[in-house]
Amino acid sequence: MTTFTLERTQVVEAPLERAWTFYADPHNLELITPPWLRFTIEQAPDELAAGSLLLYRLRLFGVPIRWLTEIRSWRQR
Repeated sequence: MTTFTLERTQVVEAPLERAWTFYADPHNLELITPPWLRFTIEQAPDELAAGSLLLYRLRLFGVPIRWLTEIRSWRQR
């Protein structure tokens, strides 16, 4: 099985605590994902942390995809 790593940095014009609270709630992913991907969370914890697993589905070019993500590192800077 091939493993891919995706790392992203995003600058948000908001106080750190407010942004951290928003991103720590995995259900907010549906709010920030483009609607054309039809992103839906199937299973996620109430709050993200290292070791969290998220199971979700989306459609890419009309093809249904089920995706499992593991949060391997989670730290507030």
